[in-house]
Amino acid sequence: MPKSDRTTPTYNALFQEHSSPLVVLNRYNQTRPRVDTGQSCHVFAVVSSPSWETRATVNTQYANIGTDKLMERMEQQDRFELAERRKKQLDPQYIEKPFPNPTPEEIRQERMFNMGEILKLKTYETVLPVDKMFLCGGFRHDDIVPEHMWIEDHTNNRSYDTFINRGGIAVVDEVGMEGQSFQPGCEGSPFRGNEIGRVKVDGYTYGQLIAIASGSENKEKPFPDSIANTPQVLMAIETVKLVNEALKKVPGPGLSEAEEKILKKVEEEQLKKGTDNEIQQVIRNLTGADKINYESALAKLAEEARQQREVALAIVGTGFHPFVKLNQELNDAIKLEQIRTSTNFPEIIQLTINSLEELKKLENKKGTLPNNEFKEKFQQKIDEARIQIESAFAIREKQAFEFLTKKCNAIKPEQIAKSKTMTEVKECKKDLLEELRKLENQKNTLVKEEDKIVLQQKINEKRLKIEEIFTEKEKIGKTIEKVKTAAEKYLQWSSVNASGWRLTNLSYGSYGRDQADKLIKMIEQDKPMVEILKATHEIVNTSGINANSFTRYLHDELHADKEKLVGKDTLNEKFTNYKEKIQEEINEVEKTEEEYNQMRIN
Repeated sequence: MPKSDRTTPTYNALFQEHSSPLVVLNRYNQTRPRVDTGQSCHVFAVVSSPSWETRATVNTQYANIGTDKLMERMEQQDRFELAERRKKQLDPQYIEKPFPNPTPEEIRQERMFNMGEILKLKTYETVLPVDKMFLCGGFRHDDIVPEHMWIEDHTNNRSYDTFINRGGIAVVDEVGMEGQSFQPGCEGSPFRGNEIGRVKVDGYTYGQLIAIASGSENKEKPFPDSIANTPQVLMAIETVKLVNEALKKVPGPGLSEAEEKILKKVEEEQLKKGTDNEIQQVIRNLTGADKINYESALAKLAEEARQQREVALAIVGTGFHPFVKLNQELNDAIKLEQIRTSTNFPEIIQLTINSLEELKKLENKKGTLPNNEFKEKFQQKIDEARIQIESAFAIREKQAFEFLTKKCNAIKPEQIAKSKTMTEVKECKKDLLEELRKLENQKNTLVKEEDKIVLQQKINEKRLKIEEIFTEKEKIGKTIEKVKTAAEKYLQWSSVNASGWRLTNLSYGSYGRDQADKLIKMIEQDKPMVEILKATHEIVNTSGINANSFTRYLHDELHADKEKLVGKDTLNEKFTNYKEKIQEEINEVEKTEEEYNQMRIN
């Protein structure tokens, strides 16, 4: 059972059906060893299933296409010729007419009808969609079913076909045009334009991709460049590699010396013969040990072929193998070329982070593979990919470290100090800490441990400075919160207890209430803290010192741990100048906030 030496072990195992060694006669009546029978042209063009049983089913269904119409025409011809003979019997002078051949248009319509019927045999789903792809049939003479079939990918300018004795997939770097002649790869002469039927298909089936990847006669470019890097094609190529590796592990037939000798002897004798019967007679003439050794050799060869097909089909199946899918995910996940060529450092860092994270995800998916061999093989690929990513990034490491250091230096905690409202302060702190968090993640892309340590120290220093400045600003914010509480308490008391009219047009206590209300609104509207403090300072200056003055409420809020002054008619001597002290306190806080607002950021 010689295999084709023009193709791969995968193609031989999947698409060449095993047959016993035999010498055959070619078209010139010359003897040659036969090769295993491959899939027929129409089976490849329609589905190219890796399963021999499926291909056999399609082949049987194909053989019946056009049969009904042919039988109908034969019956019509029989009736017509019978009628003509009767006319001749009635009138000896009558000249019988031949049965009319179908017109060119009728032939064309019937051919296209049959092409549509052939298309219905394409039950396998399309895995690589192509806009303009056609299932093609070439007809000779007045045939209504194709003599040969092939596929034309007009989008990518490539045609593929095969033949049962081809031993591979023929490739033509062009496609036919409607109405023009075209010669597929397996044909010795072109089909005329009116001899070709084309029906549109959605694209390539899984089996066609596997057949082309494993059996293309164009070894350099089995697929056109325009689709060569699509995931489907890459997975098909990876599948073939996987099968080729697995087939290397299938043990050979283990023929004995006697078995090898008789196989060689039979072939040499058959090559000398001139007819099929004489060739077969060489086998029939075997007796005794020769016959036993010959038959045992055939059995061993058949078993080897069975094991090869079993191994290949276990990987190929009816769809891409889980290992192949994960391997393609791996190829898509790592962005080596972008890491190597990008001039955008944030992008380089992010690409590296994303690639390494994707590797972790794929490591978790490893458990879905069918056995430990595939798991180990995939882990090896992950490890290799991780090394490649880290090596690619290491080349950019110095630049990356300098960039990250520069980025860290650009984070200015002083921005918190310059923030004018507490809302701005909190948002600024949040933004700065988020930048540090991102920087901390980016730090993990660095390869050198010492670089990570140095950068982490800088990050920690920034974080401490942020907290330090925020704490100081927060003190000012808390002072303002106490101002608001004091104003609310004063307003509540005044609204109840300070009412009526005095000699002026102003309601009793209305000025103080207006001022307190002004402060509350400024705080609620999140006005700049320095403005709130100035307004507070002004109100304290104009505030009285009676038992329920605003200043006393403010004193009690600012000094919660000291003696309360609100409501007291007389004050202890140490509190007699409490208003001046409150003014000094507010003035100090106001001055601090002004200095923060005017702070220069280097």
